[in-house]
Amino acid sequence: NRWAALTAGYDNRRNVRLYRDRLTPETQFDDAYRQGAWLGGDAQLLQHVRLAGEVRQNAGADRSHAWTWSAEGLRIGPRNLAIRGRVSRFDGATVASRLASGSVGFDPWPLSHVEVAGGTRQTRVTSPVLDDREWWESVDIDLALGRRWYWSGGWEHDHGGSSGQTRQLQGGLSLRF
Repeated sequence: NRWAALTAGYDNRRNVRLYRDRLTPETQFDDAYRQGAWLGGDAQLLQHVRLAGEVRQNAGADRSHAWTWSAEGLRIGPRNLAIRGRVSRFDGATVASRLASGSVGFDPWPLSHVEVAGGTRQTRVTSPVLDDREWWESVDIDLALGRRWYWSGGWEHDHGGSSGQTRQLQGGLSLRF
């Protein structure tokens, strides 16, 4: 209906080869732990609040379960303030992983949007024992330039854990015709 949705499915793919213009710890978490049957739903509360949740179960040789809960406040005030938060957990036979992230976005001018995000991901492998924790921060900017031009750009800093430190800077200019 208009204010709630219930979804279910099954994903048995080992690898997902999708084009991505940007990898984030959130997309990496989702790609790594998406296999199995899932049930989810979301609800729109009041006019600006959305709550969502999903549980996944894999009963194959690699028994695991995962869940994600998220909440967001959207289109708040004259600058279209957006506040988002997410918590995810995966527990498998040899791997346990946790992810927490949040973001705040707003429209400083008409036809523009700025989003500041950050989070942490912790992964524990039991054999051999490895405990890894990563943090990230990012800023994304979208700007429509007239009727036909669109510019987007972003910066992300990943640090901590076994991967060391990574900085990404990207930008793009599009002409719509």
